[in-house]
Amino acid sequence: MIAYAIIYKNYFKEDMKMAAGQIRMTPDTMRERAGEYRTEADNVQSVIDKMDRLLETLLTEWEGSASEAYANKFAELRPSFVKGKELIDDIAAALDKTAEAVESTDTQIANQFSM
Repeated sequence: MIAYAIIYKNYFKEDMKMAAGQIRMTPDTMRERAGEYRTEADNVQSVIDKMDRLLETLLTEWEGSASEAYANKFAELRPSFVKGKELIDDIAAALDKTAEAVESTDTQIANQFSM
């Protein structure tokens, strides 16, 4: 899961390096990418939910200190999965805000020329 979040973070970092010089995508494209990130965040949430259900099932089938240790380890790791999902959601929100800012700036510049 952490590797999954790192891949997305690095992908977004590369996008931002390119954007440092100029933005090469339209606001609509940014929104499309935001939607793709949201889809992936939903996929991560589905994995978290499935892991929760699997753990519940496992604990009905496996008793003892080993199963308790496993449940405790999952409880310790689960926040990292949730944090990864939140990171992906944050990237989507940042792309949406950037799209709005680009549109707003473009409108302001266009208005300066329509005197």
